[in-house]
Amino acid sequence: MKGRHSIPMAAALIFLIGNCIIPASNAASAFIVRIEIAQDIIYFDVSPDGNGSASVSIRIYLPYPNNPLMERVDVVIEAARPSFLNIYLSTNEISLSRESPEATVLGNMTVAPSTSSLLRGDLVISGTARMYPSGATVPVEGDSSSINIQPYYGADLYFPTPFGKMSEGETLTFPMRINNTGNANDAYKLSVIDEEVLKETGIHVKLDQDIIEVPEGGSVLVDVIVSASGARRGNYFIRVEANSNGKGTSDPEESIAALTITVEKRAISFLQDTVFSNLYFIWGTLAVLVALLGFISYGSIRLYRHIKWKRDFERIVSASIHERD
Repeated sequence: MKGRHSIPMAAALIFLIGNCIIPASNAASAFIVRIEIAQDIIYFDVSPDGNGSASVSIRIYLPYPNNPLMERVDVVIEAARPSFLNIYLSTNEISLSRESPEATVLGNMTVAPSTSSLLRGDLVISGTARMYPSGATVPVEGDSSSINIQPYYGADLYFPTPFGKMSEGETLTFPMRINNTGNANDAYKLSVIDEEVLKETGIHVKLDQDIIEVPEGGSVLVDVIVSASGARRGNYFIRVEANSNGKGTSDPEESIAALTITVEKRAISFLQDTVFSNLYFIWGTLAVLVALLGFISYGSIRLYRHIKWKRDFERIVSASIHERD
């Protein structure tokens, strides 16, 4: 009888010793594996100058490794992530013991270039654990970190028709397109480069909007109104630049829209806005008129010579008849 009860008594003794070693307030944590992620927030730079990658350090440990009922704990690590994030763990299986109660796993993460800064998500590291020699399942207390895609800003400006013609004193509107090439919503302050210099030459430029909001990946048309009220004939160069409110109004974008204007001699007022104000039409009409005048002149000369020849012939015939009589 004494031998039969020796094993249960020994287990009870070990349990009592364990409870003495582990404070009573932490007895519930004695069989828990904890995971801690070093960073609370993980930042990604997905701009053209960034690489869209980050690394994270993951600590896995036993809060109370002196548990006498435990020789080792085998842990299988699991990672839950948002769909736009990829993660590669240095290992997903580790073994903890009283001698080695802690381990570190490294995670390398990547996000695709130009990923929207509006996306949000959490990286959650958890797992399963089994304690030996009993083989019992041990709860794993996981951890999480927020994923932050950093915004970057950019703009692409251009005139769909970069060349235009105007008459002296004429006012025309030229559409300009602005594309948001960043990964965040943005607003741009538009300005005309060397605007005062253009005014001195008689070219006045006005934008129908000075500040324009463009959503991420969006495109907006802006009207650029050009007046040649005091300009002489010649070529004029108009450039418009944008300042991103996201970057700060003092930081201009690299993209500048350029428009070349050719000012021509003003047509007669009553011919304005008709086909006769087109120089090519005028020159073509003149060429046709010159050709027609040449044809009429040539025909007139031929007709005059024919009539003169006929009269001379009749005179000769009349003279011959008089001589016979």
